[in-house]
Amino acid sequence: MNILYCCSPPLLDYSAEQINDLKQHVNLHVMVCVSLHAPNHTIFKLKEGFALEGIYSFDAIKDKIENVKLFEHYFEGCQSVHFVFFPPKIGMNIIRITFALLKLQKRLKPQIVHFDDISGRMLAFALLLKNRKIVLNVHDPVAHSGEQNSGYVIMRKILFSKIAAFATFSDYSKLLFEKVFHPEVPVADLRLVPYHSYAALGTKKIPEINKLPNEKVLLFFGRLSPYKGIDELLSAFGKVVQNFPDIKLVIAGKGNYSYQLPEQLIGSPSLITINRFIEESEIKSLFEQADVLICPYRDATQSGVLMTAAAFKTPVIVSNVGALSEYIKDGGEGYVYDLNDETGLENCLLQFLTNPKPIDTPTLNNDNLAVSRNSKLLVNLYAQLLASH
Repeated sequence: MNILYCCSPPLLDYSAEQINDLKQHVNLHVMVCVSLHAPNHTIFKLKEGFALEGIYSFDAIKDKIENVKLFEHYFEGCQSVHFVFFPPKIGMNIIRITFALLKLQKRLKPQIVHFDDISGRMLAFALLLKNRKIVLNVHDPVAHSGEQNSGYVIMRKILFSKIAAFATFSDYSKLLFEKVFHPEVPVADLRLVPYHSYAALGTKKIPEINKLPNEKVLLFFGRLSPYKGIDELLSAFGKVVQNFPDIKLVIAGKGNYSYQLPEQLIGSPSLITINRFIEESEIKSLFEQADVLICPYRDATQSGVLMTAAAFKTPVIVSNVGALSEYIKDGGEGYVYDLNDETGLENCLLQFLTNPKPIDTPTLNNDNLAVSRNSKLLVNLYAQLLASH
């Protein structure tokens, strides 16, 4: 099978793991689509001082990418790898790049084009493809609370009619997607996989954290947003810390959301806030110092942060929303609490602090289990699409 897999930096931590396995089963061409409006995400970072626009082979721009050895590992064995750089502002240049993409696609001759989500800059390319065998990953069937985007909703309505098959990343997500969109084509039931790439990005120490031997560090990590329940976490921690003076809560991440501090935590050394972008080279140090990751989300589909924790074997505490508990049930390490229980998170923290042995057996850390399952499902899906007319 000749497959073109299109991905982008915001989801490249997942895509890289899937590419690394899928390339063993199909003839895989990879296209990484980068918006220069905000090019750097997760494991991908451009070096400064380079003017890029248009399509480049991976070999042609190796010297312009940080951590290039990591990408060489993931891309080795692929039939081809290209990077597409879109300018910050949308204009006529998008049309020029789109036609260059169509020309490249014609030369590669993929039987199936698989998008790991899609951006507005890639919409024209997807719509103009003559290949009707298009697979689209849907990471979030509906937007999180407070993050609705009307433009994205319109783009989906335009694009979805052309898709030959979809893929979601949990039972919850698949059911929600089918309920909202009523697809008449196959929907593959994939899973997110541990992000082992982070372990190779260095161990730059985070200066804000200096963990002592007798301390326990509770971690919230990720972009700050209303749906993530940071206020509830602070409230629960403010009550628990009174009986456990040797614990610290680290809130590490950047965002536009301003949470309220409980009175007992104002000026408290037990609370460490790192209100900035966490560099990729700092992630390993952050998780290795954490005793538990906490995801107190008010709503969710699934969470890439859980996959970062899985890569570092860090236990987790999650609310029972969306598919978070699915990932624990599937073999994660940690605790699940009831979001509707006002003392649920507080009791869960107490349970962890008094008996830190996780409830579930930790098997999610198996390097290849989830990703090989995904590849098997995808190969079967591709074969099904190619057999149909």
